[in-house]
Amino acid sequence: MDIHRSEEEQVEALKRWWDRNGRAVIVGVAVFVALVLGWRGWVQYQQGQSQNASIVYERMLGAAESDQTEKAREHGRTLIGDYAGTPYAGLAGLYLARLAVDEDKLEAAAGHLQWVMDNADMEGMAHAARVRLARVRRGQGQLDAALALVQGEAPAGFDGVFAEARGDILTAQGDTEGARKAYDRALQAYGEAPMQRSVVRMKRQDLAGGDEG
Repeated sequence: MDIHRSEEEQVEALKRWWDRNGRAVIVGVAVFVALVLGWRGWVQYQQGQSQNASIVYERMLGAAESDQTEKAREHGRTLIGDYAGTPYAGLAGLYLARLAVDEDKLEAAAGHLQWVMDNADMEGMAHAARVRLARVRRGQGQLDAALALVQGEAPAGFDGVFAEARGDILTAQGDTEGARKAYDRALQAYGEAPMQRSVVRMKRQDLAGGDEG
């Protein structure tokens, strides 16, 4: 009897608990299921976006290699417009900027590079765009704006290119001593990279009163 009474009490207790909490349990389960399904759907969507962006990017490269510049530009714009959340959009922005520089459309190039800086989901890509934007601003004669982009501590792996860009800008500003120090920093950062060191060394020697260093 005690066993049966205990079981009945447990059942009654369970019923009372369910009356108080059943709705919340159902809602909680429904929310959990929705979150799981939503997350899976989002992952699948992202994977689909990345795959589609990869295809468009390959088409852009193929058109570029075939000198179909307008077609390549169209694919690049598609990547930025429809696949901005993928790394391929940043690569497309860098490519469109290069095309604009080749056509001497520096402000258009600056716009593409600024977009990459603001939207690239990879830090390295954003840093590369920053250096290129500094070069574009130097080409436009906006030396202060150019220098501001590459001042301060350089991101890891970009010390050499940032320092070289600073040297170029300071040279254009007539700051020979500052440029020499920047080139020295670049030479140190480039280490054993022969091509980069050779270019920087020539720039340094071209400075008024320069030496081998």
